[in-house]
Amino acid sequence: MERTTIELIPELVKKQLRVLLDQEELKRSPILSKFLEHVVVTKLEGREDEIKEYTIGVQALGRPVDFNPQLDAVVRIHASRLRNILFQYYHGPGKDDLLIISIPKGTYIPVFDVNDERSDQLHHYVRSQTEINGYQKPLPGKISTKPVLAVLPFHNLSPENSDINFLTALGEQLSSELSRFDNLSILSYYATQKLESSVKDLKDIKNKVGIDYILTGSLRLLNGTLRLNIQLLVVDSGNILWSDSFLRHQLTEENAFDVQDEIISQIANIIADDHGMAGTLNKMRTWSNAEDKTLVHEGLIQYFDYTYNYDTKKFEDTLLVLEKAYQSASDNPLIVAMLSKLYLDQYACSLEEDKSLLEKGMELANKAVQLDPRCQHAYKALAWALILSGNKEKSDETIDRCIAINPMASSNLSTMGLGLIMMGEYENGYAMLKQSTDLGQTPAACAKLGFTLYYFQNKNYEESLKWLERLPPFDIPFTSLFRVTLQGKLNGRLAKTDQTLAGLNGREQNIIERFVLDPKLRKEIVKGWELAGLKSTSLKVAV
Repeated sequence: MERTTIELIPELVKKQLRVLLDQEELKRSPILSKFLEHVVVTKLEGREDEIKEYTIGVQALGRPVDFNPQLDAVVRIHASRLRNILFQYYHGPGKDDLLIISIPKGTYIPVFDVNDERSDQLHHYVRSQTEINGYQKPLPGKISTKPVLAVLPFHNLSPENSDINFLTALGEQLSSELSRFDNLSILSYYATQKLESSVKDLKDIKNKVGIDYILTGSLRLLNGTLRLNIQLLVVDSGNILWSDSFLRHQLTEENAFDVQDEIISQIANIIADDHGMAGTLNKMRTWSNAEDKTLVHEGLIQYFDYTYNYDTKKFEDTLLVLEKAYQSASDNPLIVAMLSKLYLDQYACSLEEDKSLLEKGMELANKAVQLDPRCQHAYKALAWALILSGNKEKSDETIDRCIAINPMASSNLSTMGLGLIMMGEYENGYAMLKQSTDLGQTPAACAKLGFTLYYFQNKNYEESLKWLERLPPFDIPFTSLFRVTLQGKLNGRLAKTDQTLAGLNGREQNIIERFVLDPKLRKEIVKGWELAGLKSTSLKVAV
C-alpha cells in the first residue's frame, strides 16, 4: 500500500468520538471519557506532541501539577482499560462503524482508521484520496516501492472454536503493529478477512491485490496454555520463508493482552525491523517487469544490508547507490532519510571531521520529516543530526517523537539509546537499549556501542570490553581509540603501541568530541589513554 496524503475532515472524527462517549461503559466512567476525549481533541488540534503521560494525568485525570508518572501508574492503568473497551466495542456494536479510533499499545496518541468494509463511503469525509495516520492505500496501477504483506486470518485449533475474539484481535493488532514500520506496506486486516474464503491460489492473491508475502498460522488455547504457530509465505512460490512457534503458559483474562502484546512485538521486529527480515523481504521480492525495479529498491536493499551490522566495508557502495536513488527520487522520504543517516554516520565515524557532511545530513533529515511527518526513519535521522550537533534540548524532543511513532522498533530504540548515552543520559539510554535487545534477536551495533559506553562510565571495564569486542566489523577510529582506553583502565601501561592508532596524528580530541558529548565521560576516556602510557597534546584539552 503506497503512502499518499490524507486530509480527513475533523467532523467525522468528532462524530465518532460522540458515538463512543455515548456507549454505556464510557458513560459509567467519567475518567475514561475524559481520557478519550482529551487525546482525540488534542490530536485534532494539531498538538500531538503534547499527548504524554504527564499531561494526560494532569489535564484529563485531574492529578496535581507535581504528578509523577514514574511513581503513579494511573494513566497506564486507565489506558489499558480504555483499549479494552474500544476493542470490545469495535468487535461488537461498532463493527460496522465507518471510523475506528484506537490507542495502540506503547503510546497514548490515538489512531484513526477507516473500516475497509465501509470504505466506499469515505469520499464523503475526505478532500483528497489520501492516507490515515500513515496506514497506506495504493493508487491504482502504481507499483509499491516497498514489499506488500498481508496478515491472513489465523486458524483456530482450540476446542469447540473457543476464544475466537482473541484470535481476531491477534491478527488485527499484528497488522496494525507491522504497519507502524517504514519498511513494509501492510494490507488492512479488514480487507484480508475476505481473502481466505474467496481466493485459494496464492498467485491469484498476488494478481488481485498485489501482495508479495503472506503471514498466517494457527492458534490453540487449551487449559490456560497458548501455542501460536506462524508462517511467512512467499506468494509467488508458496515457499515458507520463515516460521516459528510461540508457547505461553498460565494465560488468563487478566494477562491475555500483555501476552498478546509480547508475542506481536517479537514477530513484528523479526519481520519488519531494519535489523530483522526487512532486507531479505526487499531482496527476494519478484517483479513482473524489469523496469518496475528502480534505484529506490536497490537503495533500500543496500541500506538494510549495511545497517544489519554497520559493516564499514559496505559503506561506500551503500552511499553510492543511495545517492543515485536520491537523484531519481528526491521526494521519497525513506530514501531521503536513509541518505541523511549515511552522511551523518560518515561525519561521526571518519578520521577527518567534515562539517559539510553534518550540514547535508541535517538538511536532508529536515526534508524527510517535511515529506512525511509519520516516517520514523526521518525522525531517527533528525535526532541523530541534532545529537551530533550538540543540541541536547531539541534532541530529547525529537527522540521522543521518533519513539512515539513506533515504540516497538528495536533498531530505532538502539540508535536513540546510544544517542542518549552519548549525551550523558545514561540510565534513560540504558533502559532504551535494554528494551531494544528484549525485542530483537541479536543486539544491533548501536546497542553494542551504547552498552560499551554505559558500562565504562559505571567503571565496569570488564563488561565494557566484552561489548566492545562484539562490535566488529563496526571498525571506526573511535572504537580503536576506546579499545586502548579500556586496556589502560584494565591493565595500565601497554607493552607495545597499538598499530591501529598510528594514523590518528593528534586527531584524538576531535574523534572523542564527535562521539562523546558528556564532558565527564571524555575526561575518563583521556585518563584511560594516559594510563596506557600514551601521550597526546590534543587529549589534554579534550575535556
